[in-house]
Amino acid sequence: MKTTNRLFASILVCIIIFAMIPATPVYASPTSIRVTVNGRMVHFPDQQPVMVNNRLLVPVGGVFDDMGFLVQWEVVGPRIASLTRGDVSIIIPADAENFLINGVVFQPEVPQQIINNRLMLPLRAISDAIGGTSNWDPVNRIAIITVPEDDTPTPISTPIPTPTPAAFSIDRDFNWYLTQMDSGEDEFINCGPAVATMATLWYFQYIDFTIEDARNSIPERLNQWWFHRDIASVLYDAGVSFDWTDAFTLYDALVWLREGRIMTALIDATDITFRLDETRIGRFYSYDYDGILGHFIIIRGYYIVDGNLYFVVYDPWTIGYYCADGWPLGRGRLFCAFEVTYSIMGWGQGWVIIVNNPGQPPTQTGQLWP
Repeated sequence: MKTTNRLFASILVCIIIFAMIPATPVYASPTSIRVTVNGRMVHFPDQQPVMVNNRLLVPVGGVFDDMGFLVQWEVVGPRIASLTRGDVSIIIPADAENFLINGVVFQPEVPQQIINNRLMLPLRAISDAIGGTSNWDPVNRIAIITVPEDDTPTPISTPIPTPTPAAFSIDRDFNWYLTQMDSGEDEFINCGPAVATMATLWYFQYIDFTIEDARNSIPERLNQWWFHRDIASVLYDAGVSFDWTDAFTLYDALVWLREGRIMTALIDATDITFRLDETRIGRFYSYDYDGILGHFIIIRGYYIVDGNLYFVVYDPWTIGYYCADGWPLGRGRLFCAFEVTYSIMGWGQGWVIIVNNPGQPPTQTGQLWP
C-alpha cells in the first residue's frame, strides 16, 4: 500500500512539474511557393522562390529555361546574366538595382539580388518582357505564368520606345570606316592609329585627318605598337571629348551605346570565333602562329542574331578582305558580345575609351550594311 502511494505521489509530482513548463508554440512550415509555366510545374533543385515586398523572386536556373530563354553568363568580371529569346535581350548585372531590356534601362519594383549564392530575378518583370502574363494564387501560393510558345514574342512596353529592339547601331551619314591597308610603313601594326583616327572622324565629321597623321603625331612611337594611352593622346590633342575606365562590363557597354557613345577597345583577336562567310559574324582573318593577337577595334552598336548578342564593331584589319559586293569585312562586323567582354577583361585588362556624343545626334539604326 505504501509502495502504491509513493508511485502515485511520484506521478503527481511529474504532472505538476510538466504543467509548470511554459508551452512552446509549434509553427507549421509555410507552404512553399510553386511556379507553373504554360501549365507545367517548374522544378527548383536547390534555391526556392522567395517573396520580397510582395514581389516574387526566382533563381535564374529553371524557370527561364522553361520560358524559352537562352541563359548565358559573363565569365569574367562582375556576375552578369544574359537572357535572350527571339528579339528580346535582357542583361542583368547581379550588383545593380536595374537591368536592360533591349538596351533600355528598366527599374523593377524589387531589384535582382543574390540569395544563398543564387541570382534571384523578379519573375513578373521578365515575363512581361516577352509578352507573357502572370497571376498569383494566394490560397495555393502558386505563380501562374503564361508565355507565347512561338519565337515571335509580343512587342514589349519599355520605359523608352525602342523602334529596333534587336539592334542598336551608332553611325554617321558618311563613311568613317578606315582600314590599316596602305596606311604607311606601319600598316600591319596600325590598328591603334586607325581606331584613333576613326573615333576622331566620328566625333568631328568630315575632318581632314588620316591614319598617317595619327601615327606621326607621336614620333617616339613610330614603328611601334600602340597602347590605350597613345589613342587617348591623339583624341586629347584633337579636342575629342572622352572618358575611360579599367572596369569594363557588358552592361555598361550597352548603356553607353544607348547614350550614343562609341568605344575603342583592345582585344586578343584569338578570343573571337573565326568565321569567314557572308554572315559577317566573327573574326574574318586567320593566323598561323600560337599566341596573343593584340588588336584595337571600335564598338559602335549591338545586334541580336538567333538569340545571341553581338557587338557591332569596326575592325580595321581589312587587308584584302572584302565581300562580293566590295564591302570591307571589317566594317560593321558582328563579334560575340561575351567573347569581346572576356577578351577586354583579360588581355585588355578592362580598359576601354568611351568617346562622348559631341551633341550631334548620331544615326541610330538597325541597318548595318547597304
